[in-house]
Amino acid sequence: MSRPPNFTFFSGRDFPACWVALNSMVNGALGKGLYAAPCAADSTFAIPNLAPGSYQLAIWDANMTAVFAQTAFSVDTTGGTCNGGLSCDFGDVSVFNWFGRLNTAVFSDSDQDGFWDPTEAGIGPESQDVTIRWRDGTVYQNFATDNGGEAPFDTVFPFFHWLVAEASFANKKATGATFVVDAGGAVLPDNGWTYPSFDQLTPQPQCAAGVSYDPVTGTCPAGGEENNPNTGNNLSRTETGVVLTQAFQQFLGQTSVMQFGKADYKTFEFPSIANGFTTTFVGENGGISGMVHYAITRAEDDPRFTAVETWEPGIPRVQLNLYADGDIDCFPLNNFPADSCDIDWDGDGVFDADDNVIDDVNMNGLVDLADADNYPQGNFPGPEDIDRNGNTTFDLGDALNVGYSDSWDDSLPTGCQGESFTFFTDPADPATGTTPDCYDGLRNFNQIRPGVFDGGWAFEGYDRVSLPVAIQTKLTAFYNTPAVASVGFEGMLPGDYIVEANTPAGYKLVKEEDRNVDFGEEFIPSAQALPVTCVGDDHLVPPHFSMLTKDGSGDAAMLIDPAVNDPAPFAGTRVRSAIARR
Repeated sequence: MSRPPNFTFFSGRDFPACWVALNSMVNGALGKGLYAAPCAADSTFAIPNLAPGSYQLAIWDANMTAVFAQTAFSVDTTGGTCNGGLSCDFGDVSVFNWFGRLNTAVFSDSDQDGFWDPTEAGIGPESQDVTIRWRDGTVYQNFATDNGGEAPFDTVFPFFHWLVAEASFANKKATGATFVVDAGGAVLPDNGWTYPSFDQLTPQPQCAAGVSYDPVTGTCPAGGEENNPNTGNNLSRTETGVVLTQAFQQFLGQTSVMQFGKADYKTFEFPSIANGFTTTFVGENGGISGMVHYAITRAEDDPRFTAVETWEPGIPRVQLNLYADGDIDCFPLNNFPADSCDIDWDGDGVFDADDNVIDDVNMNGLVDLADADNYPQGNFPGPEDIDRNGNTTFDLGDALNVGYSDSWDDSLPTGCQGESFTFFTDPADPATGTTPDCYDGLRNFNQIRPGVFDGGWAFEGYDRVSLPVAIQTKLTAFYNTPAVASVGFEGMLPGDYIVEANTPAGYKLVKEEDRNVDFGEEFIPSAQALPVTCVGDDHLVPPHFSMLTKDGSGDAAMLIDPAVNDPAPFAGTRVRSAIARR
């Protein structure tokens, strides 16, 4: 399909796993089914030896992504021709696709530039998956990558509004991502990154910020192109850094591409700091991240084991606070607090292990929680906020950092490619006019732009300027160490931390008594579902498993290793052996 306002349709990729069927037509009415078979692997088909007459060709696919299509034709009485002397080779048979496609992939980005080079391999399902979420954070679809790193979504419904794709953090560092958006229209042969059609799409030109893309000509104004430095043209876009989410719109019959780069976290190599040996220190890490959910379904007795359901939305704008739990004693050990990244959070010169209690980072002898600046942020102290010491200033207390859960509404996509127009709240009053950018709807067509869903949060480092000067100095010195600076790391040091999620007005923290499912009459299974009764000889179960004893008796005196002495089930109990009756 072309980009609106042009609605011309063109043939796209071959439909995989297609089926064809043949029905008879009698006086213009549908008759009996005569034939049905899958297409060949290349989506071609042939139905030989058809007698002259009228027929209906029906087409669908095994995955039901193409809703039934049909076309009427006739075989001429002269034989060998169809539809009044035309060829019976129908060539490309167009089938309407009700879904859009989002071809995602995760690759090993060895040079960490966010671009999938020919020498870089995909990352398989052992550590990566991709999720499509609604803007409120609920899950629409999820797909693990295959062995080639690809996760194709073939059935993205054209909802006429934005969704958000998310590559899992998992155990890899996010390095960037590359995107190709389908501009609609005729699909030309793929020519690598010179013309990345993938034989499935028409690459959308990317224009610089503030420059309007012309959907009629399919180009940017001369000099207004935003060229990808990896390709030398503007038919794709690469973002570098921690790119895990991307907002998109996708319409029926269209295909867009997202390729997310990942790399292993780098280690720090410290030469000659312990007995002359080079020491490898656990270095880069992804910090601490998560999501604040609205617990619609509360099925667990113990809230610690709460499993998030796919239909539960995220909660935006929730304040989260990061605290220390125990000092950090880096390698080499037993020299605390003298080593390069040893951190004595409370400054007492003594190593304090983690104890599930917030450390006294501001060194006032107390545990001080951070103030709460609840939504709307920026008006502290508002009536919805908590000013713990009443000084009308937002204080971190003992917190190492403060952040807020993501909000779609606060991070709307911008920079969409397409024509601009003015929207008037009051058509009679030009003063009410605004120029929308990334709006919902068909006229905005396919887009991929930076965006987030509700509820996600992450701590990648500390709010260093708010920490005590001694800790600031220690961290700065460590980050400037050649082994660390060469990696460019300024994140969180390996250690134990506590994360606090403030509870905004109108919400409650899930508690044991809040379970709201699994009620009603107790299920009593039928006796017919019970195993049959054993009525063999009486048997005394020995103290231990037979496999742990030399003679298989299970006797304690015959244990192979007295230290391995697991008790047998029903030890010391007399039971019947397995001669069954019904």
